[in-house]
Amino acid sequence: MNVLYYVLLFGVLTYSLVSAIIYFSRRFKDRSSSREAEKEMVLYRKLTPEECELLDRLQQQKGPRKKFYKRTGDDVYIIKGLFARHGIATRYNTEWHNMVGGLEVTLEDEGINYVQEINTAEVVKTEKNPLVLSLNGRYSLSHSIYTKEQMEKGETGKLPGGNEEGTEVRLISNRDQTPMEIEGQEKAGAGMGGALLLSVAFFMLGLSAVLGQYAHWGVISGGVLLLYCLWRIWRAPKWPSPVPVRVLHGVPTFLAHFSNASSQIEGMVVRMGSLELKYNRDWLPFMLAYSKNPVNAEVTKDGWLMRFGPHLSLGEEEKKFPSDQWFRHVAAAIVGAATIVLTLVFSSGISESIQQSKWWIQGASADSFAQAWEYMASSFLVISGVLLLLVHIPLALNGYAKDKERKKKIKKYYSGIIYPEGL
Repeated sequence: MNVLYYVLLFGVLTYSLVSAIIYFSRRFKDRSSSREAEKEMVLYRKLTPEECELLDRLQQQKGPRKKFYKRTGDDVYIIKGLFARHGIATRYNTEWHNMVGGLEVTLEDEGINYVQEINTAEVVKTEKNPLVLSLNGRYSLSHSIYTKEQMEKGETGKLPGGNEEGTEVRLISNRDQTPMEIEGQEKAGAGMGGALLLSVAFFMLGLSAVLGQYAHWGVISGGVLLLYCLWRIWRAPKWPSPVPVRVLHGVPTFLAHFSNASSQIEGMVVRMGSLELKYNRDWLPFMLAYSKNPVNAEVTKDGWLMRFGPHLSLGEEEKKFPSDQWFRHVAAAIVGAATIVLTLVFSSGISESIQQSKWWIQGASADSFAQAWEYMASSFLVISGVLLLLVHIPLALNGYAKDKERKKKIKKYYSGIIYPEGL
């Protein structure tokens, strides 16, 4: 067991070291490339008063990252060239570094959707990397920020951007989510919190095996948390409060992204004006039916579609084809499998542990609870993990099959009313 532990530890350390060497090598090349690219920057114009106000406001919102948005002047430069991106995984996320024409820049996440093979960007210098104000004439930082603010406030009127003829988008009214829309958005993942917390409960029960005379406290707290998790998994779902929904009217735009290597479509960005819509991917073929016509799009403040056009509706979809909360079973089964594997890897003598546990339960052992739990813990964890698998794997498979069948019915339903002659 100790040999396996040290082999795994050595492997992890080696991988981390190699990753760090590769990352810092890239960072050295980035800095050299950026110094050269800065010499190629072309002065284009001055920031407008509105842009200055926007950047000042944006800087205050960014907190620890405000140096990336604090401009050092009002000059706007043009930079052209290939786009590249690399990063390194940190404790909580991945820190990305974006390059345009060899220059490292700060680019908001939504701007990634507008990258081309050869790119033209407007940038302003900041205390860190130059900040991208616009990209390829299709992404605008100011339009993006103004749209988000208008959506947050629910102010009716024209959304920023979409200056081309026929692409104007207006926010025409506001409403709240319906109960069926909330269920359609939340139901599949209901109970997931309890399923994921199971891992903490099992960890506490396993840790209590080495607490000596305080083992009973670990067992009590871990056992109570285990019961709470099971209750969370099986209780009737509690739905969140309705969120505001904005009703937009205009012509949607669709941006297809192609792979340079295979020329295959990698994804599709759907916009209403400057607002990027977040949508159910199964809706995309039916949304394309409205690509040239004005439609109503009903979205939450952060862009999630509740309704699109006259037929695509999350609430009506949930009413006609009720979904099932099956993700909880997948998560519980994964936790059960992980508990079994980790217990077998980091403990020994499972068969002996089961036999000792049987003797203790029958009263044949005079050991204290702390001494008994030390050898009972591993058998309890393995048996609990097996029970989780036996209960939740069939439910997960059944839920997956039902969800697959539900999607087929939904597709058939929309095909009949949107493409009655076939896709």
